[in-house]
Amino acid sequence: MAIMTALCMLAFTACGDDDDDSNGLDLNGKGSTSIVGDWAYMYVSPDETNLFMEWIKFTSGGKFTIIDYDVYGTALQSGGSISDMEKDEYSGSYTAKDGKLTMSANGESMTYNYSLNGDNLTLSSGEGTITFDKMDSDIKKIFESADKTYQQKYKR
Repeated sequence: MAIMTALCMLAFTACGDDDDDSNGLDLNGKGSTSIVGDWAYMYVSPDETNLFMEWIKFTSGGKFTIIDYDVYGTALQSGGSISDMEKDEYSGSYTAKDGKLTMSANGESMTYNYSLNGDNLTLSSGEGTITFDKMDSDIKKIFESADKTYQQKYKR
């Protein structure tokens, strides 16, 4: 259930694999944009009391790592504070081919439809769609700050 939790509870659909010499790995994705790299997603609840952040790193060797943070409290409001924080991290392998992204970890395998459009990676399933942004230095600083806070105050 690790991948399911990490990707915002999107439902997963299985798909068949066609024969190919590249072991299913399409490093160029659709068009000329590559899935390889760092991708980020952030969601703030309407009342600004919860923040969900997710970072996915895809390597050219077919491996991925997901790090996500759930931040609870009023930290996003002026003068607010964090009441609790959770961190999860998962690693596994992936294949990306013909608009299908299959991620496998801990004996579990999930498949998404994916598309690349410039600096956006969109994953979808029967449960919904989520769009990740290509990681830039500003977003990376937010994740590093969250990790520092987690390590100092909430390490479990």
